Amino acid sequence: MGTKKEKLKGTVEKVVGSVKKGAGKATGNESLKGKGALTKAKGDARTAAAKGVEKVTKSVKKAAGKAQQKVGEAVSKASKAVDAKTSGKKPAGKKPAGKTAPKGNAAPKGKK
Repeated sequence: MGTKKEKLKGTVEKVVGSVKKGAGKATGNESLKGKGALTKAKGDARTAAAKGVEKVTKSVKKAAGKAQQKVGEAVSKASKAVDAKTSGKKPAGKKPAGKTAPKGNAAPKGKK
């Protein structure tokens, strides 16, 4: 059942419970007063549970959105790397493989 319906049911139970409790107080009927308090507490619990479900659902949706974004970024990066390999170009940000220039003023070995 949807959380909106559960919140509405909880609110109705709270109101009914308050009315029963008030009627029990007014008439001196302790049983009715107790039943009213119980119904109100049940409504409070139902409303709180529905609010909790809404918060969890919102958090899960937010986390799923972030995960989906990360997966999309990874797929895009992998796709670019594959495209670069198939077109013969190097992916951006990577050094070319092979020999590197010597550091400093040192001459290459064997040549002077």
